[in-house]
Amino acid sequence: FDRKRGMVAQLIVEPEISLFKYFIDIKGRGKNCKIHIYSGGTDIFYLSAFFDKGTWRKDNLFILKGTKNETEIQVNYDKCLFEVINLTNYPIPPYFQMMRGDISQEEKRSALKDWEHSLPPEIAAIVTNTSN
Repeated sequence: FDRKRGMVAQLIVEPEISLFKYFIDIKGRGKNCKIHIYSGGTDIFYLSAFFDKGTWRKDNLFILKGTKNETEIQVNYDKCLFEVINLTNYPIPPYFQMMRGDISQEEKRSALKDWEHSLPPEIAAIVTNTSN
């Protein structure tokens, strides 16, 4: 809730059989903006990794960040549009992509490879079960 602006932004999770759909719902100034921002797997263990803290920039820009610091979701309230900003060195943020529920198995494998590559070597060796 932003008292100064009189606006409320909420993360809404709508569970479906094969995936969870995530929406940002912003209400205020006589307007409602609900945007589908992500479709993830049917678990919420990654929830804080992508959607941990929301802040307002300017009067119309809501920013949603996660603890993994891979992405920043920018919602333009006036236009009711959003953009995912990639904060990684990869073409697509690996963990963000890997947890999606609406992509092909090939895309998941590619994201897994990038995610494993992004890990510190000692952790990657454990996760990938390779010998040192």
